[in-house]
Amino acid sequence: MCEFKPCPSAYTTTTTTNIPTDVNLDDLVKNPASYVGSYIKIRGQVVKNVGAFFGDTYYLQSDEGIRNFKRLNESSTGMSIVSDKINLENYVGFTFNGTGYTIAPRRFFYVNVSGYVRDRGMVVDAARYVLEADNIIASLPE
Repeated sequence: MCEFKPCPSAYTTTTTTNIPTDVNLDDLVKNPASYVGSYIKIRGQVVKNVGAFFGDTYYLQSDEGIRNFKRLNESSTGMSIVSDKINLENYVGFTFNGTGYTIAPRRFFYVNVSGYVRDRGMVVDAARYVLEADNIIASLPE
């Protein structure tokens, strides 16, 4: 029995609320190792690889790539994204067939994705760094 002071058990309940850190996708792509293990939120466009390729099916394309469709066709500046909780197919904005990009029929302009950055190590058939998404919200252009 606790007299004169609070019982320790009364204060052992903890609530863990993960609040993601806003990160610029281009910064994440340039230096993904610095974000490994971090819970982050990034904004971009979901692209689905539909051609013959090695790698992840989905990745998040940067805002700059979206604004400049020519740049989008010339280079990929995105982050691989995977999820066991979210059907990423519902958020695809572009498809990539190995040679060019096509606007998806049910296009979301942008999405805000929260999740953990993971280092899968050296892999042959996929990106080393990946965002394990646990939340995604479609949003309007800025």
